[in-house]
Amino acid sequence: MNQPLVSLVTVNFNQPEVTVELIASLEKQDYQNIEIIVVDNGSKRPFTKEMTQNEKVKVIRSDKNLGFAGGNNLGITEAKGDFLFFVNNDTEIPQNTIQSLVERLKNNPRMGAVSPLIHYFDQPHLTQFAGYTPMNLITGRNSAIGYKQNITVENKLIPSSFLHGAAMMVRRSVIGLVGMMSDNYFLYYEELDWCQRMKDQGFQLAVDYRSNILHKESISTGKDSTLMAYFKTRNRILYMRKNAPTVFWLLFCVFFVCFSLPKMVLSYLRKKQYDHIKSVVAGIWWNIQEPVTSAKLGYKYDSLLG
Repeated sequence: MNQPLVSLVTVNFNQPEVTVELIASLEKQDYQNIEIIVVDNGSKRPFTKEMTQNEKVKVIRSDKNLGFAGGNNLGITEAKGDFLFFVNNDTEIPQNTIQSLVERLKNNPRMGAVSPLIHYFDQPHLTQFAGYTPMNLITGRNSAIGYKQNITVENKLIPSSFLHGAAMMVRRSVIGLVGMMSDNYFLYYEELDWCQRMKDQGFQLAVDYRSNILHKESISTGKDSTLMAYFKTRNRILYMRKNAPTVFWLLFCVFFVCFSLPKMVLSYLRKKQYDHIKSVVAGIWWNIQEPVTSAKLGYKYDSLLG
């Protein structure tokens, strides 16, 4: 059987052991025509020689942390596959996942990208992601379908408004048309923006319910961190600036200032998380001083990156 080449791209940041576990899970795949690209994204913890000298793995080193989007973009420049499978390094991939995703894209020419179901690694009966709802252009929010529900693997292909950056297979031809991820997001919302650009070009997005991955969530950033508060605030606004029609952008600004911002500030005050408030303000200020078309982050808030 002729198998198109799949380039699996994953980004590592100070988690060599976790990344090695992902690579080990790939050895169980039925699908064999895979090149594995690991972007070591400014890590201070190096890989072992066994990893860097593994003939099955191409390790690309960036001395600077380029963020999730920038790291994946670096992987794209090295990928040779007809399909590119972007996966978080804190995942493990069951046996038939890659084969199923490739078949979905081969059999649906207008489908630009597809994600598998995402289940929690430590609670595999619970689903983290089974699709995304459309973006609310007033609140700048959307929701994950199936979150913490028991959604089983079955032979269904479900349209989705967006796909999940933890596991997304994309046609090379689509990337050639819409471009790589916008690296001025750095972290969070970048895959939503990328998916929106795919839809703007007429491509469909879907979730393959007959395949899944297991996600070890929050190993990288931690729950409720200042990093998360900064980038989720900053990039929520940035996404709306780039993608919302003018009327909805104005409505979003009113909603954010009058409802969303006071709610966040009061919540952090109750928890005595004063640094989180500073992070939210920094995220707003970034949008005030940076143009929408800015191609890079600028690294003005490196202290927030730990």
